[in-house]
Amino acid sequence: IENKHWFNLEYQKLIKNGINKNSFKRNKGENNGASKLDRKQVETIRKLYKTGKTLHCLGKEFGVTDWCIGKIIHFETWK
Repeated sequence: IENKHWFNLEYQKLIKNGINKNSFKRNKGENNGASKLDRKQVETIRKLYKTGKTLHCLGKEFGVTDWCIGKIIHFETWK
């Protein structure tokens, strides 16, 4: 039985035209238009954290949340 749901039909059309889901990868890091930081700032954040600065202090300094700083220093983002 063929699945004729509209999404599947559109996906089949993309495949037929040589476009696959990998063509729609998200921009990461500096290439993401919503990024508030660049690679140099991220490296600076990691260095400053090693010297003893707190997540809160770094977040205020760079204009991002403590959560964001935590993700950066633990290499969960900006790998």
